[in-house]
Amino acid sequence: MQHAETAFGWESLVNKRSTTWRNLDEAVKNNLDRATALKVLQDQPTLIKRPIILQDGIALIGFDVKQYEQTFGK
Repeated sequence: MQHAETAFGWESLVNKRSTTWRNLDEAVKNNLDRATALKVLQDQPTLIKRPIILQDGIALIGFDVKQYEQTFGK
């Protein structure tokens, strides 16, 4: 997770579309900082936006068809 956080920033790792995010306590969501986010992501890995690709100079997070086509070709 450290490599992903370095590549994207902790804010990008949080999947705010997930059911887990919607069910997360409002106080946690409203006061999220780096330390809290990393702890919550470790405790509830379904909150991590996926897929994460970090290889051969490629850094992608989430599934985006256009981004994948640009990176990998059609």
